[in-house]
Amino acid sequence: MLDLAEVSFASSVGLSWFVYLGKALSEQGRALALARPNRVLDRTLRVVGIDDVIPIFRTVAEAQSWVAGHQRG
Repeated sequence: MLDLAEVSFASSVGLSWFVYLGKALSEQGRALALARPNRVLDRTLRVVGIDDVIPIFRTVAEAQSWVAGHQRG
């Protein structure tokens, strides 16, 4: 789970890193969720389709709960 509360901007490299990290964790039976992006970052993540592969949550607790339920082993 990545808490994005202090992140104000993500370049294309940063966005690609989120996808890379999500895929790498998935291959290990683990899960990634993003939490608390600001309004601009949230919109950016959704416009480019990150939310199609990595869920985005308003709170850390929601993200942690989702991750806990989506990890194997």
